[in-house]
Amino acid sequence: MIILGDGAVWIWNIAEECFPGAIQIVDLYHACEYYWKTAKAVLGNNPKKMKQWAEKRRKQLTAGNVNGVIEAIRKLSTGRGHEEQIGDESGGYVQKKKGRVG
Repeated sequence: MIILGDGAVWIWNIAEECFPGAIQIVDLYHACEYYWKTAKAVLGNNPKKMKQWAEKRRKQLTAGNVNGVIEAIRKLSTGRGHEEQIGDESGGYVQKKKGRVG
């Protein structure tokens, strides 16, 4: 059995209780939402570059390269004040959901 959901902890608690051993997967929309936050914060003034960067993350994510996505988020946002905070939050989300993404 496969359970598909967003990143909310309560969903996974219920899934584990009702369907122990089921494969748990974060849906692609919610997983992508976090790298897009970083892309908009850092590259929002350059829509072409923002879309190119985000498309590379989508390809990494769909290929199962979650570590590559986390690394790219952190690399893009490092040392940029508020953007770094957004990158840390986004990278942290993906890191915490790593077992359910990809």
